[in-house]
Amino acid sequence: MKEGMVLKALTVAVILLFVGVGVQPVIADIVKEPFKPLPNGNTLYVGGTGEGNYTNIQDAIDDASDGDTVFVYDDSSPYYESIKVNKLITLMGEDKDTTNIDIRNAGETAVKLNSKDIIITGFTIQNARNNGIIVNGNNCIITHNNIIFNGENGIRLNSGNNLITFNVIRNQNTGIYSEIWAESMGSNTIKRNTFSDLNVGIEFYLIGDNYIEQNNFFNNKINIYVHNERFYWEPPLKNYLYNNYWGRARILPKLIISLEIIGFIPGVPLFIWKPLIYVDRRPALKSFSMEE
Repeated sequence: MKEGMVLKALTVAVILLFVGVGVQPVIADIVKEPFKPLPNGNTLYVGGTGEGNYTNIQDAIDDASDGDTVFVYDDSSPYYESIKVNKLITLMGEDKDTTNIDIRNAGETAVKLNSKDIIITGFTIQNARNNGIIVNGNNCIITHNNIIFNGENGIRLNSGNNLITFNVIRNQNTGIYSEIWAESMGSNTIKRNTFSDLNVGIEFYLIGDNYIEQNNFFNNKINIYVHNERFYWEPPLKNYLYNNYWGRARILPKLIISLEIIGFIPGVPLFIWKPLIYVDRRPALKSFSMEE
């Protein structure tokens, strides 16, 4: 969603405050993380000086089997290639600050996770025209990465029950974006990430049951935006905020104002909106470290 459209819509919501306000709940100090480690398999190496090591990441992925690990050395970085992962593997970079997947604006997406139960960790993923990472499989883990300078979205979620944690996501239009196109979407855990210098930190379109906990939000035009339509969901979608850091220490609860379509005027292409308010009742007093 373009920044101008979001800002205009928020202005309309303020005008229509008389319609009513919906307030969404928060979570307790427990976030579900129903993720299982991958079974032990072989390790395939990319870069480095070892005999038989691969030159390209995609070649190693293509030769891997479910349960394997593809380990990528940083001394051959940057890797100028788009990656597609179609099997249950761990894709691991040597160092997230020096192991770069950089497609130099030559492709729409840098990394596509097309299988369930994929783990990707230890990379800087940058310079895609559209998405840094697209997640098409459920139960994936995206952890300890820098996802930066991608044209549209850092991460696009087309699936559910994923864990996104300990990532730095900055300098693109939207940090994490998801819109409904399958019943299995939602129920994602977004915990202990940093979102900075974005037009929108997290944007959900008709997506609910996501857990957003202990993240840092710095210098974003809009931190979180959720779009709901009563035509599709009744009651309103629930997303859960807890103990996030909102750019400064806060003692009082933090309100996140989004919008919900509740009707339309017959014969006129005009919808009736009302504010949809989410509350982080215990915001953090200081920012969180990106190291475990």
